[in-house]
Amino acid sequence: MHPHWTKLNLVQTANDLSSVLTIDGEIESIYNIFQSEGATGKIVLKQKSRELIHQITTSLMPPNVKVRTKGKLSSKNKIEIDRSTRRDPSYFELVQSRQDSISPTLSSVKTSQGKPYRTNVKPRLLGYDASFPPNIQYFIHNIVNVESDGHCGFRAIAALLGMSEHNWRDIRINLIEELHTFRDEYIELYGSVMRVDELIHTLSCFECVAPRQHWMTLPDMGHLIASKYNVILVHLSRMQCLTYLPLRSVAPSVIQHRIITIGFVDDCHFVQVLLFNNLFI
Repeated sequence: MHPHWTKLNLVQTANDLSSVLTIDGEIESIYNIFQSEGATGKIVLKQKSRELIHQITTSLMPPNVKVRTKGKLSSKNKIEIDRSTRRDPSYFELVQSRQDSISPTLSSVKTSQGKPYRTNVKPRLLGYDASFPPNIQYFIHNIVNVESDGHCGFRAIAALLGMSEHNWRDIRINLIEELHTFRDEYIELYGSVMRVDELIHTLSCFECVAPRQHWMTLPDMGHLIASKYNVILVHLSRMQCLTYLPLRSVAPSVIQHRIITIGFVDDCHFVQVLLFNNLFI
């Protein structure tokens, strides 16, 4: 995910652990070993401690071996020398290489000389490029369309949950049940009984084609979906990008997080959005 999403962290961070991380036990162990050593051992241990604290005091010295730079090396003085002019890769290049190996957005092609190079392959956005912010498009692997019949939002959710998009009726029924079961909580969340009743009316449409007043609306239904199915729902659009977390369930571990993403395109249609996984882990 883009670093923007990692600002909301559900697990304990390094900053939270800083107050409980100490080296008191290790220092005490080193001191006890120092006291038990003889004079020679104490000198060695003290020197090693200095090297750890003040790295410029290291006792390591360059090898006292003269290497001839001209002429052929004799077999007596011959040593293995790396004469390659290639430098070691930087940390950034190592990470980038790992990402290239797992990212389908990069493909290898060959030049006329037969040497491979990397080229960016544009994500499959089905012509919806203008529907998503440019800095988000890089993380979109694919867009999967659903039928445009007024139930598209519910179709997209059904498909992302592992069902067929034709199970859109089940999604509507489940969300109505969610509102009825936790009615008091949603009245407090939405601020009035009237607003909850309006959402129930919006969801109560099972005709083949739904009129506009029965379309999925966000952010109104984001919390319903996240809470009913215990998922993290990400909503992407040109105007705003929102994340919804379950209201009642305990936050699962990072490994168990289930994230589904929908996109709002053309100001009237929802689609499934598939994001690349673990690009920055």
